[in-house]
This record gives sequence, structure tokens and C-alpha cells, in this order.
Amino acid sequence: MTEKILFISDANQVEPLRPLLRDQGYEIECFTDSIGASAVALRLRPRLIVLSVDRTLVDGPAQCALLKKNRALSSIPVLFQVQGPPQGGPSWQTPQGSAAFVRSETELRRLTINHGAQGYLLPGADPRQNAARLLIVITRSPCSNA
Repeated sequence: MTEKILFISDANQVEPLRPLLRDQGYEIECFTDSIGASAVALRLRPRLIVLSVDRTLVDGPAQCALLKKNRALSSIPVLFQVQGPPQGGPSWQTPQGSAAFVRSETELRRLTINHGAQGYLLPGADPRQNAARLLIVITRSPCSNA
């Protein structure tokens, strides 16, 4: 059975990673509904979950806290993802209404540490770099989500 990576994110953020991860033997599942993320994760039992920090209904840090409270999901590693900075813009911004507001990589590191995620994907980075970050987290995390 192919292991899955669950993205709770916009599909356009996932597509550059899909062929790179498929070549490594992983199936990508992408859902935009952050409210149903826990139910989807329980059904799929992914090897890794990537949460978008910039969701307006349930942002990544809040969703990570919910996942970590669920005994059946708590051992699944989580990475955060943010939209890239606007063209020519100096900072990453999240939609109005989101509890998370990421202005810099330092802020993203703080969110990661404070909310129990194992890392983050760099906005605007080469997809191969972000795929490598995903694979590093997977290989360093015990497989106990079955």
C-alpha cells in the first residue's frame, strides 16, 4: 500500500510537489476544508500532514493543536506551509481573519516550535527543497500511524 501525505492547503501549493513525492513512492491527498481535517486524517492515516498556516476558518497552528490532542493522530508529524510573499512584497501575509500572521521565516519558526509542528515548508523555495524537507521529517519520524 502506498503511503499518503495529507495536505490541508490550496491545490496550487501542492501541485509542484506532487510529481517529486510520487517518484519517492508517496501519494498526495489534498483537501481545502480545514474544518474536516481531523476526520480526513483519521480515515487516511497519512505518513505526514502539511497544514496551511494561512487558513481563515481553522489556521495551521490551531489545526495542529487539534490533531496533537487526538490520540490516534498525535504521532503523525506535521509541517506548516505558508503562501509566498506578494510579488515585490517584503513579507508573507495571511488572509484577514486568520489567527496566524507570518511576517518572516523567524515568525514561521516560532509558530512551528510553539505549536508542535516538526518543521515548515519555505514559501517560494524550489519544490525539490521542500520535497526534501518533507522526506527528512518522514524518515526521522517513527511510523506509528497505522
